Amino acid sequence: ESYGVFLLQSFPGIGPKVAKAIYQHFNTVPITWSVTAADLALVPGIGRKRAEALIAALSPSKTAPGTSPRPG
Repeated sequence: ESYGVFLLQSFPGIGPKVAKAIYQHFNTVPITWSVTAADLALVPGIGRKRAEALIAALSPSKTAPGTSPRPG
């Protein structure tokens, strides 16, 4: 659990309290975001905007600043 909470804190806007709430709510780190923004918004401390930002952070359709999208 401690590693999962640590990992979740690497996302912008996620501190220890919210990271622990996410981990406890899903009993895991939803690395592949097999959950929706609506699912995340049910976690105490996460609202709609934060949930959408978390989903976007791992979205394969987003390109990180300063990088080029991968072909194909």
